[in-house]
Amino acid sequence: MASESILQELEDTRLAVELVSLGARMQLLEHAVRLSRGKMTRLYRELRGTPPPKGMLPFSADWFMVREHNVHSSLFCNIFDCIKKEAPGESSVKILVQAYRAYLKYAGNTETLSLTRAWILRRFVDSGVLCYPPCCKCGGKFITHAGEPARGYHCVNFRFLLKKHKYPEKAWFTADIPHQFQE
Repeated sequence: MASESILQELEDTRLAVELVSLGARMQLLEHAVRLSRGKMTRLYRELRGTPPPKGMLPFSADWFMVREHNVHSSLFCNIFDCIKKEAPGESSVKILVQAYRAYLKYAGNTETLSLTRAWILRRFVDSGVLCYPPCCKCGGKFITHAGEPARGYHCVNFRFLLKKHKYPEKAWFTADIPHQFQE
């Protein structure tokens, strides 16, 4: 049993190193690994050269509704789902890390969506605060509040195009939408 705990501690340390290198906050580390707070703080300081940031995590679901944030968040969630389908027995933290690495590759290493925000996003989705129904125009799955009607949902990109080109509101529900915006 002692060897199992040593192996578990090594695995937790490896995972903590990976999470810290991707920019995870202490709250995510505390959720993901079973190391003492002191060990995690020393590990964070050793890897980053600074103490871990203090303060509350961002917690508003509205952050994910801004167009740029929504596109990045939706990309991450779709990647997460693909990886989860390919590895059904994998832990959610390992899937989170794999999905975040893939997200960074596709997003061009931008810091629009941090690892901690991605973790919070998945918690919102898993708890039913947010969901991502398919857009009825483009078919892409985009983040939205769970209380919004999924039928006839238009993604943020489609709404942006309508607003940018100043199409009337009624165009959303009638055949007045120009052919380049139709399916």
